Amino acid sequence: MLNNFVQTVTLEVEAGEKKIVSGPANLQRGPEAVGGVLTLTNQRLAFRPHRCNRETAPTDIRLQTIARVDLAWSRAFKRLPLWPNSIRVVVDGGTSFQFVVDHRADWKRKIEQQVDCR
Repeated sequence: MLNNFVQTVTLEVEAGEKKIVSGPANLQRGPEAVGGVLTLTNQRLAFRPHRCNRETAPTDIRLQTIARVDLAWSRAFKRLPLWPNSIRVVVDGGTSFQFVVDHRADWKRKIEQQVDCR
């Protein structure tokens, strides 16, 4: 059933934009892990929540603002490490976004490759 929600999530690409990779992900927003789809393009990292979340605002991170990408752990209560299944994207100014993804090392490498191309 959750797979049906993920399949209905779409990203409209901008002029000159190309999708590099896309897959299911959770974005940690406060106490809620928002489920949806994470898409890397040649211009941005875009997260689109699926419709069964309370938090439904999209998140777009322009590649030129990404300072670094770290491998991270999912945590309980923001303290107890649970599982090494996340990436943390840090942008200029220090704001960070943490995504739970499959194959986190592959995501990290692909994001860094696109950031280096900018």
